[in-house]
Amino acid sequence: VKILLANPTVDIYIKGFTSNKGKPIYNENISLQRTEAVKKLLVSKGIHPTRILTQYHGIDYISTSESLARRVDIELLIKN
Repeated sequence: VKILLANPTVDIYIKGFTSNKGKPIYNENISLQRTEAVKKLLVSKGIHPTRILTQYHGIDYISTSESLARRVDIELLIKN
């Protein structure tokens, strides 16, 4: 939040993931909920919603650790 408030030319990209447990549609919904929870928190702290891009992926097929697969990744996007 501090970085975004101090740098108005920086946007954020939030990506949600889940483990491979459960059905794909359930996992997509969990990923969406995780992503939207982070976005909601940032907006509540004063970050304009147009600065927040989101994507939910459902199952993370790359991670072999179940606990590491259940996550939200955040990337800073610096505009030129």
